[in-house]
Amino acid sequence: MNTGKRIKEIREKAGLNQSEFASALGLDSRDTVSRWERGLGIPSGEVLQKISDRYGVSIHWLVSGTGPRNVDEIIQNMG
Repeated sequence: MNTGKRIKEIREKAGLNQSEFASALGLDSRDTVSRWERGLGIPSGEVLQKISDRYGVSIHWLVSGTGPRNVDEIIQNMG
């Protein structure tokens, strides 16, 4: 699974269409989200951080697909 597929998974789990997801991230167009989901590029570091903060996913997992998916899992593993 690539980053775009993980973004789509997050978006669908949140119950959002591409336009709503783009808006939630402060983006002007759903086309950007559509490109990511088709594997055509990845979000900037700033947008990755927004996705992580808003949806509670690890940036590392989002980009690489490895490690804990959720930020809560990382915190639990530290304690």
